[in-house]
Amino acid sequence: MRLLYNWLGEFLSLPFSPEELADKLSQLGIEVEGIERDETLSEIKIGEVLSVKDHPNADKLKVCIVDIKDGKPKQIICGAPNVRKGAKVPVALPGTVLPAGIKIERRQIRTLHSEGMICSEEELGLGGDAQGILILPDSVNVGGNLGEELGLIDTVLVISVTPNRGDCLSVVGIAREIAALSSQKLKMPDSKVEEQEEKVEDKIHIQIENPDLCKRYTSKMVTGVHIESSPLWMRRRLILSGLRPINNIVDITNYVMIEMGQPLHAFDYEKLQGKKIIVRCARKKEKILCLDGVERTLLERALVISDGSGPVAIAGVMGGEEAGVDESTEMVLLESAHFVPWCIRRTSKSLNLVSESSYRFERGVDPEGTVNVLLRACHFIQKIAKGEVLSGVVDIKEKSAKKLIRLNPGRIKRILGIPVPSHTSILRSLGFQTEKRKDYYEVEIPSWRFDVSEEIDLIEEIARIYDYDRIPSTLPKGELPSSHEEKKREVFRVCRDILTRLSLTEVMCYSFIGPTLLSKFLLNPTPNAIQLDNPVSEDFRMLRFSLIPGLLKVAEENISRGERDIKIFELHSVYHYGEDKSPREPTHLALLITGNWTESSWLYPGEKASFYRLKGIIQTLFSELGIDSLRFEESTHPSLAREYSFSIWVEDTNAGLLGEVNSLVMENFSLPEKTYISELSMEKLLPFVRLKKKVTSPPKYPPVMRDISLLVPSGVSASQIEKIILDEAKELVEKIKLFDCYEGEQIPKGYKSLSYSIYFRSEERTLTDSEMTGLQERIIRKLEKDLGLQLRS
Repeated sequence: MRLLYNWLGEFLSLPFSPEELADKLSQLGIEVEGIERDETLSEIKIGEVLSVKDHPNADKLKVCIVDIKDGKPKQIICGAPNVRKGAKVPVALPGTVLPAGIKIERRQIRTLHSEGMICSEEELGLGGDAQGILILPDSVNVGGNLGEELGLIDTVLVISVTPNRGDCLSVVGIAREIAALSSQKLKMPDSKVEEQEEKVEDKIHIQIENPDLCKRYTSKMVTGVHIESSPLWMRRRLILSGLRPINNIVDITNYVMIEMGQPLHAFDYEKLQGKKIIVRCARKKEKILCLDGVERTLLERALVISDGSGPVAIAGVMGGEEAGVDESTEMVLLESAHFVPWCIRRTSKSLNLVSESSYRFERGVDPEGTVNVLLRACHFIQKIAKGEVLSGVVDIKEKSAKKLIRLNPGRIKRILGIPVPSHTSILRSLGFQTEKRKDYYEVEIPSWRFDVSEEIDLIEEIARIYDYDRIPSTLPKGELPSSHEEKKREVFRVCRDILTRLSLTEVMCYSFIGPTLLSKFLLNPTPNAIQLDNPVSEDFRMLRFSLIPGLLKVAEENISRGERDIKIFELHSVYHYGEDKSPREPTHLALLITGNWTESSWLYPGEKASFYRLKGIIQTLFSELGIDSLRFEESTHPSLAREYSFSIWVEDTNAGLLGEVNSLVMENFSLPEKTYISELSMEKLLPFVRLKKKVTSPPKYPPVMRDISLLVPSGVSASQIEKIILDEAKELVEKIKLFDCYEGEQIPKGYKSLSYSIYFRSEERTLTDSEMTGLQERIIRKLEKDLGLQLRS
């Protein structure tokens, strides 16, 4: 919104400069994006035409002598038909740049020199007549500055209002905020009108077919209007506010909308068929020719304003051309209504049509302000368009209960940390009504504050006006976070540190996911997935229950931009319903690597990302976190290659998965090289994490190493063998190292040869050879019995 500084000053005394006002607005929660100083009319002078003669060499040009009180009068060539002797006119001297960007220079026109330009309204950026020059009132001072003499210069503050503060989308709304901040009384706009005996309800019948979408509809009528250009000051303010002047009636409705925040619409009463207004939903394939000249087909759910024959306006969005005000209009029917915000938003979005009206209706307008706005518009029409206002108002509305909130003064201190003795006067200055009860205040919420619904909202209002900077900083009081939460934060910090040291980069993906991305990953939504009732798009239909699809999308986008070596991880929340149907938000860790792990050089050929590289990263991570008993077991997953698909176990807990992305997923995500992924549930790992390192003295007794080679059936994994060795030898096993795996000649079909080095050590004694031989034999017998292994000779 573009806020005019001088316009704001009509409703209160402004003790601030525009820059100071910007700071105050920011304090109130209204962002100021910029300050624009309007200098476009500052160089235009006011001159008086002393004489007018025909140009000797041109039939339609006049030679004018113009006095601007800066020395010798200027000779200016002018072609306007309405230039005359004695007229006071705007003059642009050589060097002046007009609003359209045209620079005025001294030039020769048909053998005679012209020392400037006498300007028309259009050349001054004021709209209106482009055929003739602007004739100024006799009261202006010759030689003066046009902008200053006519009050056309202003400073514009470009502000951004949050969607919940629709009441601030007006000059009066902002003035109310500043008045509360500076302890002033707000001056409301003059809405006095002189009404005729004839009543408006005798002229129009209004019917609301959808009262759930239109909560209030008010109307007044003005007869005998004279359609012409608006006054210069009104046109100038509309232009600086970003609107194009049309004619006095339309300009008044736009002016009042910006001033008071309530959109208005003016109908040509004589063009309304049946002299009736019907507020209803559009019928199937119903069309309307809008004021912008575009014919639009309406959806059946769109709300329209109709007369006896068809739609004459799209409610809250744009009027229709058939009942629009034009040069022939003499009787005007004014509309001021309150439409349900979501209905206008839906219509505007479906038509891809945003207007100043829809922008305000979507954020909510004051349902109790419709009549005052009508009276303000009629006040201007009487003064500017010489109209006669019919008596009364047609007002159709639903009864609404007052919104009351209980405010406990003690809670203000608990929330803000300090007492605010002036809290009731602050609320009253913002339009809230307060009444003291026994130990609390009953606060009535003004009709324009849709965003206030709880006691905490009232406390926020008090803090805004009191000034956050006046509230001292204090240390928080309350319970310390639980040790479990502290441990979680520390574990997550350590994980990030470890993975960053291992050359991985952390990424953050959207928490939303859709069927398209899941299908590319060959997954269907799980039964406990959390679906969104009102998703932004189909791609954000549900909350993610896995981090891996997001990482694959990151890899796809990076590869499409030429970055083929990807080493990334994400440590963040996933979402799903628990067994009790309540939502859960556990933290997962996902990793992805593809492309080159290290770059090649003249000294080193480089290394490709591999399954074993990612497996090693996980082993390093677990080791650094102090997690013992890590093992990998073969599993199946629709997105992983069959030979490289493993589940990750810690003791009896399945903590995640690890594997190579299969060829179909690679094709779906346009991955040119083998890609490896893993996902871990941090909630399942936390009980096993031991961040405190145990320091032990160097071992006193020597180790004993034994090598064994085994014939292993193809379906048996190395982790199964290692688990039996550990279970059988208990605390004596220090390390197990697989140093050879062989399949081929001399090995029976369906078998493989695995060779291990097992390191034994006791902390209490030296192990004997006979003791180790017996232990080795027990291990081999156990492997033969449980897994069907054979000892190779």
